[in-house]
Amino acid sequence: MSVCSTIPRCSALEQLHRGHDAAVSLARSLGPDAYQRISYCPDWTVAQVFAHLGSGAEVGMAILDAGLNQRPGPDPMPIWDRWNARPPGEMVNDFIDTNGRYLEALDRVAATDSSASRFPFHTYQIDLATHLTFRLSEPAIHTWDIRVAFQAAAEIDADAAPSWSTLTRSICSAPGPTREPRRRSDPHGSRCG
Repeated sequence: MSVCSTIPRCSALEQLHRGHDAAVSLARSLGPDAYQRISYCPDWTVAQVFAHLGSGAEVGMAILDAGLNQRPGPDPMPIWDRWNARPPGEMVNDFIDTNGRYLEALDRVAATDSSASRFPFHTYQIDLATHLTFRLSEPAIHTWDIRVAFQAAAEIDADAAPSWSTLTRSICSAPGPTREPRRRSDPHGSRCG
């Protein structure tokens, strides 16, 4: 099944770049003591939230590669395991590098990709705009998970909300898989993600 977003690719890419810049600024403003603070996700420290974003970027690059080379989607478990094993400082610093490389990959694909390309996402095949919109929710929500741990009045990026709304309508109106969905335990052992 294919799910397509109506969000323009350029708009989503611009939002992802702004979100990355904000997350990098936040990461660089924090010291090692702050990495151990519990985020809004009660089971994750600040460093673990950055690791979640970094591992998501690594999975995203693997999804792009799989789609462009018409291969099945990646198994995220080994990626998550590598990120979970890192010390807190590496989780934060490696997020900055990995998410930057992911944005570079997205920019390259967006510059050459036709709307016919599809990328694996669970049981779906999605277009690039949808892939971008799915990713947009991650840094918007999870950088808020970090900011609110330090500033109780912090708010989620309002620019991302219209994209999520449009994507949700698209997914909810798409026919779903006919089989019963498989249940998986959260490898991070968290209620957030």
